Amino acid sequence: MKKEVPIEKIYEAASKGFARYLGYPSFQSYLDKSSFLQVDIDKNNILAFNAGINFFNKLVFIDGTSYDEFIKNFFKTISNINPSVQDFFSREYLKECFLQGEATVFTEFECVIEDITFHNQVVCMLHNEDNSLYADFFIYDTTEQKILTDALRRSAEYDSLTELFNRSAVDRHIQEYFTQWLEEQAAVIIVDIDNFRLFNDNYGHHVGNVVIKETARALERYLGNNSIVGRNAGDEFIALIKNTSKEQTETMLKELLNSCNAIEYEGKTYKFTLSVGCAMYPEQGIVYHDLAKKAHRAMLNVKANGKNAIFWYKEESHD
Repeated sequence: MKKEVPIEKIYEAASKGFARYLGYPSFQSYLDKSSFLQVDIDKNNILAFNAGINFFNKLVFIDGTSYDEFIKNFFKTISNINPSVQDFFSREYLKECFLQGEATVFTEFECVIEDITFHNQVVCMLHNEDNSLYADFFIYDTTEQKILTDALRRSAEYDSLTELFNRSAVDRHIQEYFTQWLEEQAAVIIVDIDNFRLFNDNYGHHVGNVVIKETARALERYLGNNSIVGRNAGDEFIALIKNTSKEQTETMLKELLNSCNAIEYEGKTYKFTLSVGCAMYPEQGIVYHDLAKKAHRAMLNVKANGKNAIFWYKEESHD
């Protein structure tokens, strides 16, 4: 025997599913952070308006306000918005979409109101009734979801200690750069903190972490914006310096070694040194992983010859 499900249960399940699909924990949360606007496009009339707890509730809606006037007032209250978003809300654009057979159109945008940044998604459903074109706007405040997504993306891309790219991310970004047709020279470098294990054993991991972070900041500072820098693992870093000569690279790295050699921690000074290996594109290779291996061999050659120096890859450096 078929069991009848109360319609209320169906509505409840559907509303919960709809809210979760959009990334909200509950349907009430969706209602609180979304707005609905129904418009007669041809007659320029607002038929229904409900503002959730987002930027739309900052607007004062007066019965009889035309849609064009309402949208005009809306864009007066916000800043830092892309002009294409204004075009999206225009009646002319929506009419053109409908004529081209588009019954549903989407956009997303970021805006600033009273120094608060809102991230939003908009779904507009177009339909023709009684020879008039209607638009139903569903505007979702996705600020919390975007913050969470950005945080997850950042945790997947960045090393938590140094805030540099992690190993997989730096490899990907450098590989992407090397897939382009490059006429300029570039340098791949490997930087390793000397005697780091002994440093940790003698002074503790908390001091070692400060050394790693200081080295990361120094790499950013001395290699400049024209570089891709990441933490390989432990006390080793890798970087690509774009559009540079061997001489320019050596100058930057000498400044790095001369300045990044000590930290102050809890009233004490701790000294350390760096070993740096380098390989040049395209003279010593055109494939990223080959260049990285050569830079790593050069760095190991520094370690074998007293540390605290810069070595360039040579064919004999791997012997």
